[in-house]
Order: sequence, then C-alpha cells, then structure tokens
Amino acid sequence: MGCTERKIRGWKSARVGGVLKAMRGGFALFLLAVPICVTSNPGQAPQYPVLLASRTPPASVKMPSLSCAQLPMLEKWSLEHHVVGMDSTLSRSFTDELSRRVLETLDPHRVLFTQDDLSSLSKLAPAAWEEVLKQKSCKQFAAWVDARLASAKERLYDHLGKQEFDAKKISRTIVDSSETKFKNYKTTAASLTELKERWARLYDEILKSAYPKLLESYSHNLEAYVTDSIQQILEHKMPSGDMLAKAMLRSVDEYSNFLSSEEYADFYDDLAGGTSGIGIKIRKTPKGLLIEKVLDDSPAQKSKKIIPGDQVLAVDGKRVAKLPLNETKDLLKGKPGAGVSLLLERTEKTHNLQFTIRLKRQRFNFDEGKVEVSERTTPEGTILVATVPSFYGRGSDPGAEDDHSVSEDLERELKKRLKKKTPKAIVMDLRDNPGGYLEEAVDMAGLFIGNKTVAGVMERNSRRVFKNEYQAPLFEGPLVVLLDSGSASAAEVFAGAMKDHQRAVLIGSPTTYGKGTVQRLYHVENELPLMDLSGQLLTGVIKLTTSVFYSPLGHSPANGGVRTHVTLLPESLDGEHPKHKSLAAIDFDVNPFLSEPEVERLKNTEKERQPLLETLRAQSRSRIGTEKELSERQALDEAISLAGSWSTLLQRSSVAARAE
Repeated sequence: MGCTERKIRGWKSARVGGVLKAMRGGFALFLLAVPICVTSNPGQAPQYPVLLASRTPPASVKMPSLSCAQLPMLEKWSLEHHVVGMDSTLSRSFTDELSRRVLETLDPHRVLFTQDDLSSLSKLAPAAWEEVLKQKSCKQFAAWVDARLASAKERLYDHLGKQEFDAKKISRTIVDSSETKFKNYKTTAASLTELKERWARLYDEILKSAYPKLLESYSHNLEAYVTDSIQQILEHKMPSGDMLAKAMLRSVDEYSNFLSSEEYADFYDDLAGGTSGIGIKIRKTPKGLLIEKVLDDSPAQKSKKIIPGDQVLAVDGKRVAKLPLNETKDLLKGKPGAGVSLLLERTEKTHNLQFTIRLKRQRFNFDEGKVEVSERTTPEGTILVATVPSFYGRGSDPGAEDDHSVSEDLERELKKRLKKKTPKAIVMDLRDNPGGYLEEAVDMAGLFIGNKTVAGVMERNSRRVFKNEYQAPLFEGPLVVLLDSGSASAAEVFAGAMKDHQRAVLIGSPTTYGKGTVQRLYHVENELPLMDLSGQLLTGVIKLTTSVFYSPLGHSPANGGVRTHVTLLPESLDGEHPKHKSLAAIDFDVNPFLSEPEVERLKNTEKERQPLLETLRAQSRSRIGTEKELSERQALDEAISLAGSWSTLLQRSSVAARAE
C-alpha cells in the first residue's frame, strides 16, 4: 500500500505493532490516536501511490536523521531522477511552495499558524534555502521554526487555559472513535479570529470523541483530558534535516516525500498488511497506555492474559507514562521471536491489580484491512459484494510469504463462493480506497479480464505495458465498480482498465480522485552513501514521482480522474484536485496501449452499450428520487440494485441479439 494523503474519516488508535495511518489528512490525536498515514497532510494528495519498487525491510535499529549538510546532495539526486527534470530549486516560486510545505510539516492539522506566519516564512525562505544549499546550514530555518512554534503553542495554550468544558458535550454513543467525523482544514487560517474558531471546534471534537475508559483514567477531569490531547497533537520533535527533506520533496511535487527510518517501518507494515509485534490497539493515558482492543491471531490474544481495559505501565522495565506514543510503540514492536515484558494494571471492583507478563513478538496480519466478500439476496438473484480497502501486498517481493496480497485474498474468497453457486453479478466497492501496489491492481484486474492490458506507464525515456498473468478470467458475469472521490491511485488503475475494456459499469461520484503518477521507494543508503559525523551510514527512504500511469486507451486519471457511468454521489467536497505545477509539462492523454483492432472493437462495444447504460441511469434515478446525497449504506444498496438491473439488461440484450 504505498502512501497517499487521503481525506480522513476519523481518528484512529495505534495498532501495535504496526500503526494505522490516516489517509489524506485530518487530525491525529497521539493521545487518542495515531494517524493512519505517516506522510499525511490535510487536504493533500493520496497517500498510497502506485508503487513499482520492491520493498526492503526497514532497519531493526533506530538510525541517525539527515543533517542539513546532506540536503544539497539529496536535492541534486531527486531532481535528476524525478519524472520531470529540474535544474535547481532556487526559484522564488519554489521557495514560496517550500514555505507552505514547511508550515504543513510543522502544523499538519492547521491549528497553529495564520497566513501572517506563512508570509513571514515566505520572506525568509529564499535566503534561508540558499543558505541550506550553498552553506549546508539550516540555522535560519531552525531559528524561525523554534521561535514561531514556541510562540504559536503559547498562544493556543493561553486560549485553552481560559476555557470551561461542558460534560454535556461528551457523546455517550461513541464506541469506536475511528467512526467520528472531524473537520479537515484545507488552508491556513486567514486570521487569529479564524484560528480561535478552529480551536473551539477542536475542543468540542475532542470531547465528543471521548472514550469512557480513557476519561476514567483522567478521573473525568475534562480540562486535563483536553489539555493533554492538545499537547499530543502539537508534539513536534522532527530534526531540521528531516523536516526540510520532506518540505523540499513535497515542493518538487506533492506525491514525493522523505520518510525517516522510523516512518518507513510503519509505512512498510501498511504496504504488507501486517507487522511484527504483540497485537494491541492502544490509547495514551496519564498512567501509560490503555489497551482498547486485542487483535486476533496476535501474541496478546493467544496469551489469554490481556483484555481490553488493561493499562500498560512499563515495557521491558521502562515506564511509559511520560513517553510519546511513537516511542512506546517502538518499544512494543520488534523482530519475530524476540521477547518483551509488560507491566500491566487491571481495574477490579475493589482494587487495581498489577501483574507482569512476557510475550514473544510474531508476524501477524491486519485482518481489519483485508478484502471482505459478502452475499446479498436480490429479486434478480445473489449479488456478491467485495469490499477492497486498499491494494496491499508484496509488490515485487514474492519472498514475503507471510504478508497479505489483496489479489490473492480476493481470488481465494471468490473461488470459495463460486464453487457453491454463480452469482448474478459482483459489486466491487472501492470507495475511499487510496491505492497501493500497481502489481496488485494488475493482478486483480486479471480476475475479470484475463490476460489483457491493464495499464501503461510512461517514464522519461520509456513506455511500459502491464498485463496480468491470468490466461482466463475467474468471473465473466456482470460487474459493477463502486467509486467515490477518495478512490485513488491503484484503485484508478483497476477502474480505468474495467472501463476501457467495457468490462464493468462504474458508479458513484462523478469522478475518482485523479492521481495519475507513480512513485518509487529509494533507500538512501543504496542511492546516496551519506554518513553522519561518527561514520555511521544514514538511512531513510525517498519516495519520488518517477512516471505517469495511463488506462489501456491512454487516459491518465491525473486529467480529471476516472469518470463513472452512473452518478450516485456528489462531487468531492474538496473540489477538483489541481494539477501540480511541476507536472504541467506532462501529457496526460497519449496513444492507446492497445492494437488498432482492439481499440476499434472496444469503441463499437461502447456504442452498443450506450442505450443499456441510459436505461440503467433512468432506473437508478427512479430509485434514488430527489435524494441530493446518499449515505454510504444507501450508495451500496443502490450499487447492488443497479448490479441486478445490469445483469437483467445484459441478459435481455444477449437474447435479443441471438434472435436477430
């Protein structure tokens, strides 16, 4: 699952080992939660790019961060390998963008700074960035960051100290805070007044997402709870080198990024759909870590000694109450087979019981992120619904046998059900799917189109065609793909192939997200032999845009997304995703990756199916009526109804064709 910055649907809790990461931005309370995406930025591009590179396991030990002295070499290498060649990053337009990206890195939730702060950094940026490149020093940037960050936090804490918190605002119905909706800000606050309005909303959202057992650990002191929550949100310990590496790469184009070795470890887990650890979902508390959930098939679950509500007080003898959540998470994760000791506390009716257990870490998969296949009975017959959360997998690393593969998981589930009976149709639910491995999108497409072209990829000086290895499709019946504006990247590869080959009806939002670029992961130690002052090799991962992907007929999602046949959902609330200026020179419509006879055949099929699609649209409008916006459940119900209708229309059309 490569990394996208997706619109967040809620704040998630930490999954140890392995961290769920929020996609496409939003708040991420470390006290309450850990963000689903290590590289997320609110309102920005999807976190999971289509990845072509094989995965390399992260280093098992913490490695030094980048220093400012290494940034010029990183800049030179990145510009040379980017899909659009650049000579320099010293232009005013680049440093303006750099200012914005620095601020995003410092304040990803956009609750600290105003436009005046951005303006002051923009004035400083040209000279400060030139100092980085020519003098290999971050002094100007570091001085501004330290001063403005301290001032901004003091401003917020002063406001926070004057608030009175109302217990009536606490929701009594929330079971899982990941379902809570939170405001996602696309831009920096225009004024201090607007910033204060954001703070007030943030306080309310923190209270509304309050977890009962977590509040108990604060003795229901709401002020302490909100204050601690805010402090966790504002935690910032990123070294200047890492911060500027991120900002520089994001300024080259919004999908490129730099991941520290610790961030890559989490990123790697999401790529694989699993991790090595003990398997608990945690929340930070004044005492330590509250265990909210014990994951299935994990060491914690197998021990039968840990239950939700227990608190972790210490890990291997180290007290965790005052440690940041990320540091605690690193203590809990580790190599498979390695032991870890936990000091736990359990609240009994009359007293608190403390006890110690020892577990062995193991590799296990995240079942909550897997493909799910269910059956729905309709008047037309059985409809299968396959929910695909992301295109997780092994990439081009077939040796990662313990890891999930979305195409294999789907194939296994479909075969199991197809043995019993053939459904009338299948609905593929790709809503909010941020993408992932290109290889997985290609393999999944093969389940429905066999050995045909799925995508084309254009690099600087080459053109590649991707086909799957399936000689025959697993399922050839009616297919419906449900999409929304959060369907991105590899999800758009799959949707584009289904549409171009006239294999499926696409329904949902008018268009998908609109991401058409490919990123590769480059390990710093392999590409840039950087060392710190002690002679130790530095690590980290460069995520760089190296190519553009296209549908079989030569259309890139970057040119407006993949358009659906039947519209159920409104346009994205974020509006149309703008093309990044650094990619403006790219042609997002090219010649088809298919032969001329294939193109002609597909055009004829498309023409023949237009009357059927018009009938389908009319039927859908009749069912939906005057609804302006459907809930997620309503949209899925309509997709299922539409799949049944499509099956009937195709059957009637086939009968009519034979009669002629």
